[in-house]
Amino acid sequence: MSRLRTSVFLIGGVVAVALAAGLSLFFGSTPILPDQVLGALFSPDMANQEHVAILELRGPRTVGCILVGAAFAVAGAIMQGVTRNPLADSGLLGINAGAAFALALCLALLPGMSFAGVVGCSFVGAAFALAVVFGAVSFRRRNVDPVLLVLAGAYPFTNWPAAPWGCSSRRSPRAWPSSSTSVTRSLSGPPAA
Repeated sequence: MSRLRTSVFLIGGVVAVALAAGLSLFFGSTPILPDQVLGALFSPDMANQEHVAILELRGPRTVGCILVGAAFAVAGAIMQGVTRNPLADSGLLGINAGAAFALALCLALLPGMSFAGVVGCSFVGAAFALAVVFGAVSFRRRNVDPVLLVLAGAYPFTNWPAAPWGCSSRRSPRAWPSSSTSVTRSLSGPPAA
């Protein structure tokens, strides 16, 4: 990509973010007139409820959205760079499954935990899953092979939902396909006459 195209792309992105941020200040669930929004930004009056809504609700929401979007962009760029795959996402590295597994454990074992604690447990689960995947791939190698990284992250975590069917069956592994067929048949309803 040429330098001019890169500059135009970046300037266009900054303008789009600034426009979206401005629109998010002016529009919300409560209609507020544009002169009140401008008044809240340039000469705030904390006795006015509309100014308080803009400064304490819409403003922080807008800044938070910009920061979270930037964090997602950086995380995606890092994953795409590490795996050398332009379609890489957190699901391929097992991060989503690790967070979901930790969330399920947290909700099952500690049902009274606060929201921040639940988010923390999910973060720890995601980090643990990523550490397991990277550890499995780099155990005997210095270089991390992107193909092995994706396979190590995607394969075990995509097959975990099927584990209870296999574990609950007391039949031999050769009988598992027939048990999954019977489950499929029972889910699809009675056979057509």
